[in-house]
Amino acid sequence: MAWLIQRGERPDARHDERHLELWTMPRTGGSLRMVTRLPAGAGDYTKGFQVTGDLAVWWGFNGAWSVPLAGGEPRRILPEGALRVTSWPWGYDRSRRSVVNLLTRQENKARHLDDTEGLYCGPAWCVGRVTGRPHEAVQVVMQHVDGSGRTTVPGFPLALMPPIRDRFALLHPLAVSRDGSGTPVVKKQAFPAV
Repeated sequence: MAWLIQRGERPDARHDERHLELWTMPRTGGSLRMVTRLPAGAGDYTKGFQVTGDLAVWWGFNGAWSVPLAGGEPRRILPEGALRVTSWPWGYDRSRRSVVNLLTRQENKARHLDDTEGLYCGPAWCVGRVTGRPHEAVQVVMQHVDGSGRTTVPGFPLALMPPIRDRFALLHPLAVSRDGSGTPVVKKQAFPAV
């Protein structure tokens, strides 16, 4: 078993003592062991995490890294800003609208999405929004990377989030396009305390 733990604190804007630690433990039980530690700004590292074979792989907006579960120094496997890992080993290249296997370099172009903005694709599904006419509900588009299985539902997709495990899409509540640009007007709701 392996997990990432964020530790430390940020006393003020000049000092950041936060860091990220990778710990392992045998499934059968036993002692915990720290494998490695990453420096300050740990929140930027943790948009995803996966154990694959004898490696721990994690990614965030600052890139992607791997480290052997046996220990060692983390190795950067994807630089900052190159591709966004969506589900290891797949990454999405927003500029090319392609899903890329980071191990084999297989590339799948996202198709039939010319009317879609804010697009983000995982290995199988893409999620984006369709700009509507002024004062209409913003529509979320979900479809396979190859363009098949397209469906549209009211809502607003969370930024940079393809469907989780290619099954679940996270959406904001219903929003209305103010002027047809896709910029939503979200009505804030107050909920009573329980």
